[in-house]
Amino acid sequence: MFPYCLAISNIHAPRWSERHTAIFFALVVYTLILFIFAGDFVFDSSLKQGPSTPLLYNKYFITSDNAKIPVRKWLPDNHRVMAVIIALHGFLKDFGIASYAYDQCGFGNAPHRGYWTEINISTRDLTEFTQLIRNRHPDVPLFLLGKSISAAEIIVAMTSDKPPPADGVILSAPAVWAWESVPWYQKVGLWLANHAVPWLQLTGASLHLVPTDNIKMLRELSHDPLVLKKSSIRTIYGLADLMNRAFEHARQLDKLTLVFYGERDEIVPRRSVYRMLNSLPPEREWRVALYENGYHMLLRDLEAQRYWRDIAAWINNPSQKLPSGADKRAATVRSEARLFYCVNAAGKWKHSDMIFQPNLWLWLLLVLKSLHHLFRKVFSYSDAFLTCLLKIYRH
Repeated sequence: MFPYCLAISNIHAPRWSERHTAIFFALVVYTLILFIFAGDFVFDSSLKQGPSTPLLYNKYFITSDNAKIPVRKWLPDNHRVMAVIIALHGFLKDFGIASYAYDQCGFGNAPHRGYWTEINISTRDLTEFTQLIRNRHPDVPLFLLGKSISAAEIIVAMTSDKPPPADGVILSAPAVWAWESVPWYQKVGLWLANHAVPWLQLTGASLHLVPTDNIKMLRELSHDPLVLKKSSIRTIYGLADLMNRAFEHARQLDKLTLVFYGERDEIVPRRSVYRMLNSLPPEREWRVALYENGYHMLLRDLEAQRYWRDIAAWINNPSQKLPSGADKRAATVRSEARLFYCVNAAGKWKHSDMIFQPNLWLWLLLVLKSLHHLFRKVFSYSDAFLTCLLKIYRH
């Protein structure tokens, strides 16, 4: 940009008036605004198409906006279907429970892979798919099962104006956080990065978190081409907003609910889950199971069959005790947690919830990197504008 400044200084004063200066700065400001906010229009408009009737086929279903979503199913081999879950695994077929799963937009083989899908679109897809499965199995109980982010999405969907027609939900390690309890530097850094460099890809490898004790499964996922290895800043910001909405809406969920959580979970902070549970009205029919040796990916852990048996038993009879006794342990630990974690009169925890492990320098580096990319982009646009202006003035 410096050479252009020298060139401008050589232009005769009468040709560089105050009007020209105002036009130049107006163009720079306009470019900055366009760069920050144009991404939202580009990503959102690509997902909005004309409405149609959702349809379910053998290996995929068509959403109301004509997106083709891959579908998998696991049906009982020699049993009558006793219940249906919309889940991410086929283990329950041995218990006479049919399972259906689909790739959400932005993941797997679904459209817009790698891009964040707005919450209202993903919850709409869930409602439409659930209704199609309900039509196929009208006379048996239907449950939704979600892990981590999927569990948060289920909470938001079930408390929306048009909830999925499900009889109950199963939430494994639900990702719930409140914006109000996130440290200010994390909120500022994430907001700035989302508006400056939403396309920037992060891996999270430097966090050194252990999601499960099933190392063989993790290695298989690392070689699976359908598993996203990186997430954009836009996706991370969208996930954070989803988790906040899930936390706020959880107390409105009045369906039968089973919550799974592992005490060795390093992804979703225990205090966030406990805070959500303690905010529930006493009349809510929620069953909580706490597993001492469980990790974040409970349903893929080495002891996963134990957890699936608890799910099958709860679906068969929601009022009975779980075979593993994890619900009894949860009742004991939750009563102790109420004494250990202090809650003030406003219901806000004195200990802040962290989106990731607390590292101020990591977030400051993210802020500086976002500013670097932002100003470099703005200056490149400014160079182009100055070049055009010089050509105009010289002619």
